[in-house]
Amino acid sequence: MQVPVLRFEDGDVLSEATGILSWLGAAHGGEGYARGTALGRKEAEALSYMTSELYAAYGGHFGPQNFAESNAATE
Repeated sequence: MQVPVLRFEDGDVLSEATGILSWLGAAHGGEGYARGTALGRKEAEALSYMTSELYAAYGGHFGPQNFAESNAATE
């Protein structure tokens, strides 16, 4: 598995595409939510991790109908 990483001059490392894109938008797109702070970058990274990795592992628990092969199995 490969994950994109952005290393900052202060040595902090930001991973996950969504986290990096959120940081880029906040840093270069006007009013923003990460605004160049280590805490803001880590918040974006944590949110990205939860929406990609945790969802992939547990998403099926919240939509079993997507995996059922019959109406009886759905119920």
